[in-house]
Parts: sequence; C-alpha cells; structure tokens
Amino acid sequence: MTETLGQRLRKLRRGRKLTLVEVGAAIDKSRSFINELEIGKKQGTHKTLADLASFYGVTLDYLQNGASPEAFPLARIEMHGEPPYSREEKAIVGLWRSLDLAKRDAWLALLEQSIPSTPEID
Repeated sequence: MTETLGQRLRKLRRGRKLTLVEVGAAIDKSRSFINELEIGKKQGTHKTLADLASFYGVTLDYLQNGASPEAFPLARIEMHGEPPYSREEKAIVGLWRSLDLAKRDAWLALLEQSIPSTPEID
C-alpha cells in the first residue's frame, strides 16, 4: 500500500523526534493543524506543504507523491557543475540530515566554536 501524505509527515516528524508543537511552531501552525495533516483530515495549502518540505529538508514531490525524500541529492548537485563531494563530505551531509533541530543547532554551535573563522555561506 502506498504511503499517504499524512503518513510521510508523521514518519518525518517521528524520525527527527519532534513533537507536533515543535513542527507547528516552525511553520507557524498549531499542534492540532499538524495532527490533522498527519491523520489525513486536512491536506494543507501549497505554501504549507512547501514550508514543511523545507523544514524537513525533503522535496515537495516527496511529501505529495512519495518520490525521493532528499531535497538536494548529492548526485544531482554534482551533475550540475558543482565539484564532486568527498566521501567525508557526503557522510557529514548524511549525518546532518538525520539530526533533529536541537541537535543540528548544538552541532553547528560546536563547529562554529572550533573553527577560528567561519566562512560566509551563500
């Protein structure tokens, strides 16, 4: 059986160990609204789904249709003129994507403290 939008949303939230409140706060929606999306009572507007896709780091196509969940697969980035990523860089990106928001913030703070000068990111 194919996963529904709500099932994908719930899997993403639970996989990141987030509460309904945390997800709602991140996209300026209520806990009950996020719950209704997950149980299929609501479908959400295009903007809401785009906000959720951005928040989770997945494509809108994944949320709506179950396509590849990665927002920016490394292979696709490499094909479009970016330099190839090393094995270590791919591992870092993979780990980053697996972290919940609190752990991402903590990890980023640790990196910023350990590097004398943080380069500007476009």
